[in-house]
Amino acid sequence: MEIFDYWRLNEDFSLSEAAMLMLGANPQDLDRLYSYQHELKQFEGSQNASEAGFDVDVIRPSMPAYDNDPSEWKEQYDVVLKTLSKAVLFSRLKAHIKMIKEPYFDTIAECYCDIDTDEVDVDKTIVQLEDLKVWLKSRGVSTGFFFPDAEQSAVQKYLNPNHKHYAPKLAAAVSPMCQNSLHLKYFHI
Repeated sequence: MEIFDYWRLNEDFSLSEAAMLMLGANPQDLDRLYSYQHELKQFEGSQNASEAGFDVDVIRPSMPAYDNDPSEWKEQYDVVLKTLSKAVLFSRLKAHIKMIKEPYFDTIAECYCDIDTDEVDVDKTIVQLEDLKVWLKSRGVSTGFFFPDAEQSAVQKYLNPNHKHYAPKLAAAVSPMCQNSLHLKYFHI
């Protein structure tokens, strides 16, 4: 089994996990990217490296091999995550909502307490699979990670002789049985 097969065993997802899976990326890659960015900032801000005469750009930590240019991917992730957050915040997508909390000093009680902000905590807000699929379909999305059967059904449409877009020659050309016989017939193997 591949990593996405294991993710398909879940029945609910945090918003950050759902956003990553919608982009076709392993949610664990997000942790690795943030970890890399954090290490890089620490390293570049290190006075010891530059004071010792090291060229910070040359000896920076090596980036995880899964993504050589995270900026474009990160922009897409931010857009999807913001869209999911708004849908949850305005009750268009059912979810168990957790808001980000900020420490607040209560001057009367003379102690700190946490108060909710107006921002959804994307790592703690949980959406159920079926609710997410209903919302995605309402937005015109019916393919990707959350719809594994969609690719198979799309293929079956042009292979179905009763479908209005059925193309017999195309169906024959992509048929594994036909490919083997064509291979043998035309290439004499």
